[in-house]
Amino acid sequence: MPIKLHLPIIVALVLVLAAAVYVGVSLALSPGHTLLSLPGPQRNFTLIPATELPQTQADLFGTVIEKRDNSLMLRPLTKTTGEQNNPLVELVLAAGTKVFMDTTSDRTGTIVNGMLQQTIEPFDLNNIAPNDTIVAWGQRRGDRLTAEVVVDERNH
Repeated sequence: MPIKLHLPIIVALVLVLAAAVYVGVSLALSPGHTLLSLPGPQRNFTLIPATELPQTQADLFGTVIEKRDNSLMLRPLTKTTGEQNNPLVELVLAAGTKVFMDTTSDRTGTIVNGMLQQTIEPFDLNNIAPNDTIVAWGQRRGDRLTAEVVVDERNH
């Protein structure tokens, strides 16, 4: 078969693959979806945020790519683009930054009326490792966020 006939087939396969990846990432990162929260089978409860956390939406949600002295380089996770396309954001950890580990588990926690209370505990920022998932609140300026509160969701 001549090369001219292979090209449309290759282009069609690439387009189908790209569409499948886009749909998969969109579903995984959509609000209320469970792929990025607790492990195990799909949950049928609502998570009540821990009282120690800000009552506003987090300013940054991402994966640790690199650790530096007083900062972490995160690849933000969003539902609008694939995570590989997002530019890195520097998460600056100041002396007053509160760092927690998410210890919530639907296996050990009690679900009451379809609600599960999130549990967190203080965490040493030196234990944050590459590939951990981080949720952070703070002041963002461009590609840098000075953190006030950080939650490591390593087990989720």
